[in-house]
Amino acid sequence: MDASSRMVDDPVRVAHIVATLGVGGIERWLLQVASAIDRRRVQLDVIVHDPKTGALEHPIRQTGSRVLRCPPPSRPIAWATALRHHLEAGGYDVVHAHPYRFCGPILWVSRRSGVPVRIAHSRNALPAPPWIRPHARLFEHAARRVILREMTLGLAVSSTAAAALFSGKVKELDAPTLDEVFAEVAASEHAKDGLQEGVSLIDVLSQTSLCSSKSEARKHLSSGAIAINGEKLETQDASAETLREEHLLHSSVILLRRGKKAWHVTRWA
Repeated sequence: MDASSRMVDDPVRVAHIVATLGVGGIERWLLQVASAIDRRRVQLDVIVHDPKTGALEHPIRQTGSRVLRCPPPSRPIAWATALRHHLEAGGYDVVHAHPYRFCGPILWVSRRSGVPVRIAHSRNALPAPPWIRPHARLFEHAARRVILREMTLGLAVSSTAAAALFSGKVKELDAPTLDEVFAEVAASEHAKDGLQEGVSLIDVLSQTSLCSSKSEARKHLSSGAIAINGEKLETQDASAETLREEHLLHSSVILLRRGKKAWHVTRWA
């Protein structure tokens, strides 16, 4: 069933994807949410990677939620095939992915299954599972890129988690991590000399993927849609805004964002 083909008054279909339904914090939170929601408005189901029945599985089923299973992610082809089957059969409007580091593959499959809203949720920087550890750095590098591309919304319960997964505090990222997170984000090269005096932000924006012209740059600046290094810029005079040396991260990069998701990397040399 396609999500777009249902009646307007049908409930919103939400699939939460977790590793297990044991007695951890996220599992208890899911049980509370499943118990409290109005089933006329929201249908909440849970997809798990654990073949064993968790302690909270029966209570969650009693709320009216379905619990669906996928093979473990260590069997990637079988896992992706099963997840896509569940998502397409359920006609889900929202996927809320909880497993740290594995949000990227989940959201990748979700988009290809026609799910319009895809949420990545980070809680803490847990150690990599055993089957990932031999290739942990490569996996995390790829996962960050996929998450940034595939998610429509990112959530986190701590600044550490946000920085690790969504680059929510980009100024706190070290140089290697920043390079990894923004490896596939559009970028442009600029002359560093002008930063001492200040370079017009309107001029720079018009040379990026964020704005196609100076007039569009001025409009976005005036509406408060532009952020520098993750910090929203409030301005009364768009034409007076400049980029300066103090904006540089690791002496060479300034990150610009339009709205909540559109990033551009400016490199200065």
